[in-house]
Amino acid sequence: MKHTARIVTIVFAALLIWVSGNAQQTYAGVREGVGFWLTKNGRGKGSLQYAPGNHFTWNKEFFIRRHASGNWAYEFDLVHYQHRYKKVDRGDSIGTYDNWQSNFLELNFVLQYDVTYPLAAFMFPVLSKMKSYIGFSAAPRVGFHKVEPVEAGMPQGWVRSNSLDFFIGMHYTHFVPITDRLVLSSCLSFRMKPFDRMGRADGDFYEPNRQISLSSGVCYRL
Repeated sequence: MKHTARIVTIVFAALLIWVSGNAQQTYAGVREGVGFWLTKNGRGKGSLQYAPGNHFTWNKEFFIRRHASGNWAYEFDLVHYQHRYKKVDRGDSIGTYDNWQSNFLELNFVLQYDVTYPLAAFMFPVLSKMKSYIGFSAAPRVGFHKVEPVEAGMPQGWVRSNSLDFFIGMHYTHFVPITDRLVLSSCLSFRMKPFDRMGRADGDFYEPNRQISLSSGVCYRL
């Protein structure tokens, strides 16, 4: 995990140096918020269920945002969150299951378009400088897992493993300047792993593959 985190940090630092060439249109900031997780497996009734264990995660996000020419903007978001759940193997004896503790890092590439509606500024003058964006994202995700097999109630020790996933998503972002350089930002997003359910066994709802998240924070114009 240390080596992967170091690589991600280097990549993100390189992105920061690259986008800072156009300082007037580049922002760096943080957002935090709640992610609500679901699992989709198959089709029809009963194919969508709450994720086991913690249905909610606390997502911590560092992002670099750049406003391109016209109405376009794009972001690079580094997101971290944790999952914990108990995976039961119903085919074995009572008390046989796996404890999962997972840390995830996502790197979102978000492309957005300005869809600001003027009525909000007309009704609330304080929001006259607010911008609203809607867009799509692609996000590779690295997972760092600790798994503890428990057989007939007896823990067998922790085993470490890694995983690599891919998400696509939709994002609705508000961008509210409060000074010349300081900006409030909030984001409502939906992300999913495409075609993930095709590789799952029937009744396997343990690893969540759908997320609805709401986050807010601040950013600074570089």
